[in-house]
Amino acid sequence: YNEVLIKDPILLNHSPEFIFDPVLFSPISNTPIINYQCSDQDGDSLVYRLVDSEDNKDVPVAYIAGFSGLLPLGTGIPVSLDSKDGLLSFSSTTSTDAGVVAIEVDEYRNGIKIGTIRRDVNLRILNQTINIADISPLVGDGGLISNDTLLLIDEPFHADVYVTRIHRPAE
Repeated sequence: YNEVLIKDPILLNHSPEFIFDPVLFSPISNTPIINYQCSDQDGDSLVYRLVDSEDNKDVPVAYIAGFSGLLPLGTGIPVSLDSKDGLLSFSSTTSTDAGVVAIEVDEYRNGIKIGTIRRDVNLRILNQTINIADISPLVGDGGLISNDTLLLIDEPFHADVYVTRIHRPAE
């Protein structure tokens, strides 16, 4: 579910866009950092926040006890979203955890709110542990660091790899 609110249709504005596809799974016993960062073509200020998910426009989901927009994985799993950069983190110890993470991004120009976008993601914790490899971060478009790639055991992974040969003179 995605939603866009435009405050002033006359204002020349490009809505922010989420840079990465949503992450739908996370391994158990890990403290992932999931990147929900947006880019804004106009250079507007962006503020990220967790909100209640919606069934329909302005109709919140009926959460079961212990779950909410601020606790999308339940009371036992605190979720943190950095309001400045859109990085979401949490820690889970059971594979029964699942929930809907709803993120709103408010867009400000000269201190005035001019728009909002939102993304709802069904996030599930997998009963797998993952040893994180020591790999340098990937630098994507605009120099942004991409650290949202998650490799799962027994799941195919495809990527284009470009290698540059560095010629070192003989000593």
